[in-house]
Amino acid sequence: MMAGTSEQQPSSPDRHPNAQTRVAIERTLLAWIRTGLAMMGFGFVLDRFGFFLGELSRVSHVGVRSVHVSLWSGIFLIALGAAVNLGAAVLSYPVLVRARSGENDLPGTWKLGLALAVLTALGGTAIAVLLFVTGPAEGAGVRITPPSGYRERSHTMRSDMSSANASPPAPPEQAASGLVSVPCRHNAAQTLERLEAVLKQKGIRLFARIDHAAGAREAGLSLRPTTVLLFGNPQAGTPLMQTQQTIGIDLPLKALVWEDEAGRAWLTYNDPRYLAERHGVRDHPESVQAMTASLQALAAAATGP
Repeated sequence: MMAGTSEQQPSSPDRHPNAQTRVAIERTLLAWIRTGLAMMGFGFVLDRFGFFLGELSRVSHVGVRSVHVSLWSGIFLIALGAAVNLGAAVLSYPVLVRARSGENDLPGTWKLGLALAVLTALGGTAIAVLLFVTGPAEGAGVRITPPSGYRERSHTMRSDMSSANASPPAPPEQAASGLVSVPCRHNAAQTLERLEAVLKQKGIRLFARIDHAAGAREAGLSLRPTTVLLFGNPQAGTPLMQTQQTIGIDLPLKALVWEDEAGRAWLTYNDPRYLAERHGVRDHPESVQAMTASLQALAAAATGP
């Protein structure tokens, strides 16, 4: 044994990690928290924007078929942001514990970053594909303007008769949404004959004639003249039903010829623009406009001089 010789003992691990290491770990954790919060905030904005698009489509009649993409994308980002914060807490806690015990070989959180990168890439790709597939609805930006005030009252058209005698106002009991009531210069029977004649002249198919007054008489009841004609053109109505089949309950078009208690005859029909809004048909504004013009022309020919 040699005198003066001292053996170096291995140093024990530092039980107190330096402040720089601890601050670096805490900064990494805070960075992940900020990332998660940013994703949740952006997801909330995207979700609310989808809700806004849905309301805008409903009110202004602008076709938007990708509303649900925005809604579900926002929900996905909110959930992903929450998962990032949870994952950051789970992965960072053991790192902080090992750092406080003096270990120098500390694991990183690169796995969380890699998982986040893959998820956001897949989510972005899915959103891009959905937006490309759905796209804007056909006719987007075209507004189907319903008749002013049709929700509160029916609309009275005036015939081309001389303005010396003003047309009587639409009866109060006809103040239902979307109805157009036209005063007639002729009685109900004559108006029906004129309407059937103009339908035949224009080559419009007459599907049925329903005489409610006759049915009432068969049941031993009385009813003023009340007759419905069902008519139309499959080439005009079919595209609307291809878009929304429920509009078939209001097709073919109908015209009601009836007399009020004062003996005045009226011709009443549903405004096609109201029917389109009722069933959410926004892809064929040209067909709706053609139906509207056709009904106006038929009503004028049947009720006029």
